[in-house]
Amino acid sequence: MKEFLGEQLYRLYKVILKLVLTIVPTVLVTITFFVQLAHFELGLEGIFSQIIGLCIHILIALIHALIISFIWVTVVFFLLKICSFPIDGIDIDSLENLVLKRDKNHGYISKSDCLFNMIGIVFLIWLICFQPQWIASYHVLDGQLQIMEPLFNVSVLRGYHPLIFIIYGFGLLYYWCKLMLGRWSFKLLIFQLVYKVSACFLFCMMMLNQTLFNERFFTTLFSFSHSNWTIDWYVSSRVLIVISVVSLVIEMSRSFLEYSKHH
Repeated sequence: MKEFLGEQLYRLYKVILKLVLTIVPTVLVTITFFVQLAHFELGLEGIFSQIIGLCIHILIALIHALIISFIWVTVVFFLLKICSFPIDGIDIDSLENLVLKRDKNHGYISKSDCLFNMIGIVFLIWLICFQPQWIASYHVLDGQLQIMEPLFNVSVLRGYHPLIFIIYGFGLLYYWCKLMLGRWSFKLLIFQLVYKVSACFLFCMMMLNQTLFNERFFTTLFSFSHSNWTIDWYVSSRVLIVISVVSLVIEMSRSFLEYSKHH
């Protein structure tokens, strides 16, 4: 392959192939996961076969994406070589440094971490805004796995939808910029600070709103009385808020240290 393409075109081929083999399978596997998850039935019977089917579909999608990506990139570069396409204007050295030689110990950012976080945000938005009833306590009735009590009061949760979309949409933009830039900068650090503080503020707001949560979820699941639920919720929500704020401080401190170490 190297002999056919030549040194420069082969170097560009490796860079593009790595990018495509990273992005395309990730996107297709994510789409496959959500499509298959949308067809899940909550019945206890056949739940394991559904999980196995989900894993098989994801594996097939991954293999298919890898093969198709490799074939298409290879075919395109064969055609570029045959047509003598000029690549003199492409800075291959910069592309290689950006894609192939990233080192987290030298201020670079992991692409896989960014993609994982982006997928996590999309899943979180989908779950909380479109399928909040799935976050619930369950019981088996007549061989069927059924929802007992949802965690959220959906009518109250809807009031948070605009903030959730705005803040986590901002989070998607942050991780996309992080993925594209590839290493820390002061602007990216400020971007992270705004997003993380906003997300932490939203979490604290939700924790402080007791009406957002379905009391029957806790009284049924943990056999709390109404008075116990009120007291335990007050304590638990404050503990979770403290943990959230401390985690924010630790994460931002680590990011500032990472930035200052290499600038």
